[in-house]
Amino acid sequence: NGTPIEVKSDFKPQPDEFGLIPNITKDEIQEEKVVYEGPMVYGRTIKEIIIPKNAISPEIEEWDWICDTYEVTFDWLRRREGDIKEGKFRNLEKIRDDIFVESDTNKSMRKPILIYEWYGKYDVNGDEKDEEIIVFIAPKHKVLLGWMLSPFQTRPFFHYQIIPMEGRATGKGVPEFLIGLRDMIDATFNQMIDRGSINNNPPIITPSDHEDELNPFGPGVKWKSDNPNAYRVLELPKSEQIEFAKMEFLLGMVQKLFGVMDYAVADTGGLAGNRTATGIMSVIGEGNIKFDDMIRALQDTNEDLYNFIVILNSDNLEDDFIYQLTEQQTNPFKTINKSYWGGNYDFESVGNSININRGIEQSNAILSYNTVTNSYGRNPAISEQTMIDVTANFFRSIDVRNVRLKSEEQIVQEKEEAKQMQAKALEMQMQIEQAKAGKGV
Repeated sequence: NGTPIEVKSDFKPQPDEFGLIPNITKDEIQEEKVVYEGPMVYGRTIKEIIIPKNAISPEIEEWDWICDTYEVTFDWLRRREGDIKEGKFRNLEKIRDDIFVESDTNKSMRKPILIYEWYGKYDVNGDEKDEEIIVFIAPKHKVLLGWMLSPFQTRPFFHYQIIPMEGRATGKGVPEFLIGLRDMIDATFNQMIDRGSINNNPPIITPSDHEDELNPFGPGVKWKSDNPNAYRVLELPKSEQIEFAKMEFLLGMVQKLFGVMDYAVADTGGLAGNRTATGIMSVIGEGNIKFDDMIRALQDTNEDLYNFIVILNSDNLEDDFIYQLTEQQTNPFKTINKSYWGGNYDFESVGNSININRGIEQSNAILSYNTVTNSYGRNPAISEQTMIDVTANFFRSIDVRNVRLKSEEQIVQEKEEAKQMQAKALEMQMQIEQAKAGKGV
């Protein structure tokens, strides 16, 4: 009837009763498919970031500026050409003339182009007040691609440092820390094996009539004495024992700081045997800088990142977006207003060397469960909801899922029903007693 129909790509047309073979045409329709929509986090190394020479703080907001560097292709730039007020690029023709010097266009299109993305303060409108701006530059081609006022409340850089250093923009990491300890241990070993050192071979004070040829010094040599009871071993300086004590101290410090137990060469105060949860707690609790402090420093930066993403989402997400799936039958999909999302939630990074330990988690869950259970009815601060919470937390700690607990409303309702049943039972008992008393009269 002339109406087109949709067929599969491997369809082979057959002639109809009139001998006519239908034509097959391929109708291509371009559709935009969203692969990812939301903030993206990129890891940058110290070689990819340019920082001011006078930066003396680990806080990026206190620097005069910060510059990110990366390489893109001309196709990447061309797809982002447009109004600079929207963060897009201009002046691409100068770059095009520089890179399209070969006959192979495809090869030229894929040449890496270095980009500087500069964040800093500059007085744009001459009001003697600096504004935070973002500038895009192609330094090798000496082209200003564009600039814009920063749309962010803070610079979108998050500086992870486990050991921040005062007066430095960069902190100290675990490798640098361990290299310093290794250098100390190497120096100690060198001191121990250096027999020419004054500590390992100190000068010997001798009488004025001492003769070296008659009284040689060395292993297995015997010195004569006028005292018949003077059989003894000559006591030597304790320098080597002191060096061993130094080495044990250094190894013990590594074990306390980083929990490394594989090279315990002597008694380290029971550290090598601490495999339990409480033992781990005692290990990481030692020292001025320990694992817990390092992880806490990383978590502080994580929380800044979370808050930045929350604010970014509140500015760009559609209103009343779905953010959580619930088990409520009346409202299986919970929505939230984006302004409420941005101002009423405090996201906190959790998990450290203590509370991510399964043994400690289970021990704490059992302790809280027993405490609340034993205090129920005697402590007015503990309610039915508290009992529900500690019970659910206990089952989660031992990986027991799909345990359905009573809700607080259900518990209250059952208590009310029990009271009503008890009242009815008492009423019936009273009626029975009254009936018996009436017959007796």
